[in-house]
Amino acid sequence: MKNFFFGVSLAALIFGLAPMSVSALTVSPPVIEFDVRPGDSIVDVIKLYNETEEEKTLTGTVQSFKALNETGAPSFLSVLESTDLATWLKLDETTITLAPDERKDVLFNINIPEDAEPGGHFAGILWSEGGTPETGGTGVGITVKTGTLILVRVAGEINETGRVASFTADRQSYNYLPVNFAVRFENFGNVHVKPTGVVEIKNLIGRKVVSLPVNGDLSNVLPDSIRKFDLVWQKTEVPAGASEWQKERENFAWGKYTATLILNYGVDGQTTTASLVFWVFPWRVTLFYLAIALLVILLVIFGIKGYNKWLIKKYSQQSSHDDNQKVA
Repeated sequence: MKNFFFGVSLAALIFGLAPMSVSALTVSPPVIEFDVRPGDSIVDVIKLYNETEEEKTLTGTVQSFKALNETGAPSFLSVLESTDLATWLKLDETTITLAPDERKDVLFNINIPEDAEPGGHFAGILWSEGGTPETGGTGVGITVKTGTLILVRVAGEINETGRVASFTADRQSYNYLPVNFAVRFENFGNVHVKPTGVVEIKNLIGRKVVSLPVNGDLSNVLPDSIRKFDLVWQKTEVPAGASEWQKERENFAWGKYTATLILNYGVDGQTTTASLVFWVFPWRVTLFYLAIALLVILLVIFGIKGYNKWLIKKYSQQSSHDDNQKVA
């Protein structure tokens, strides 16, 4: 099967963050999602903007995609191999010429078959300059610029099933923050889902010290795929070249911590959880303050001893003086 990876531009599209701009061609929105029923017809629009000072002739194609890896980047099938949603979606125009600084709306329609399978269906509307997105026999689209991902949810027997494939920290013990967490969510269902939640971190006595959001960008996890979400617990940014002492002091934490992951996903709000334990022991800072504490204790001890000696000496001198007065 000829798959190709659509570079940095569409690797970010699945996050649904912002209009994508590559080589000064902007396509928006980057992601469109529809909830439909079999037999529905949809008409919508995407916007193209030529930000350059040159005329551009663009060719549009519709291609199926799936998750390439755990980052969520899409892997597109060739035009000939694209089926399903890619055959239901038609562009009003497939060849467009944009003058410098020109904007254009491009209509597209989706006709959902009466026998469409319930669940998620996925395709991308891709725009290339100087030809179709694929060239030669390698399946690598060197002319691809950017595009829009279309995610369709067809009503029916929807299966929203997922689990936490793993919840890990990069180490079990640290001298200082940051602690890097990785959440891997696996989608067993037949439709895309957006797992969201938090990682709650509690200290040795059970007090919550921080709550880290998971998937705040509302990224999708496609069916039969695993999506990885990275999180960082850090108090402050430390300048490059900072000493180990400074790192421990600026990102101080101490003792045993428990991190609990709580994820919600799906229309019905299913919940899945996981937890892990890690330790932070800033030994440089700890030894420094222990040394100060020991010094203070020693000063107090010697101070008390010296004060006691002074009191005893003073009392002895006073007693001797009183005895001498009695004898006289």
